[in-house]
Amino acid sequence: ALGYSSCALVVHDWGGVVAWPFAIDNPELVDKLIIMNCPHPRIFEKYMRSHFSQFRRSWYMFLFQLPWLPEILVRSFDFQMIAGSFKGKKMGCRRADAITEEDLEAFKYTFAKPGVNISAVFNYHRAVFKTPPRRSKNTKVTCPALLIWGDQDGALEVGLTEGTDKFVPDFTLKMVPGASHWVQQDQPDVVNGIMRDWLKN
Repeated sequence: ALGYSSCALVVHDWGGVVAWPFAIDNPELVDKLIIMNCPHPRIFEKYMRSHFSQFRRSWYMFLFQLPWLPEILVRSFDFQMIAGSFKGKKMGCRRADAITEEDLEAFKYTFAKPGVNISAVFNYHRAVFKTPPRRSKNTKVTCPALLIWGDQDGALEVGLTEGTDKFVPDFTLKMVPGASHWVQQDQPDVVNGIMRDWLKN
C-alpha cells in the first residue's frame, strides 16, 4: 500500500521470535533487521539445553502451557501480573519512571475490554512448544542485523547473545548497561541513538 517492497524491521522480545525466521525465509523483504532482547532461535535452543540457569528463568513459558490458568492469573488482583512484569524487582524496568501508572492503566484497560481474547497473549508461548525446531540448514540471516540488549534482563541471560555472528555474517551487538528486558522503555534515548547511528551506515 505504501509502495515499498522491503523494509527495515524493528522488533522486541516475541516480535524477535517471529522476525528471526521471517528474515531467514524472506531475505528479499528485509533490508535491515533490528532486534531487542531476543536471541537467534538456534542459539536459544542450544543455550537452554546447556544452561540450567536460563531454563529456570524461562519457567513462565512452561506455566503458560497450561489451559485457562494463565488467563485467570493475569486478570487476578487487578492485572497484577502485568504490573509485576514492568515494575517488579526481577523483570521490571530499572528506571523508576520508565512505565508510569498511566501506562499501566492503559494496559489494564486494553486487556479488560469486553471481547478481548486474552489467550492471544499466551498463545505465542503455546505455539512454540507445538512447533518442532527448525532442522533446515538455512538458519542464516543475510541482511545486516543489529541486536540491542539490556544487560539486566530478568528473563534472558546475556550469554544468549554470544555466537550470533555465526548465523548473521553482518552482525552488530550493542549492550545497554543497566537496562532491563524492556530496554526501549528503560533507555529510549540510548536505544533510539543506537538505531539511528546504525541505520545511517
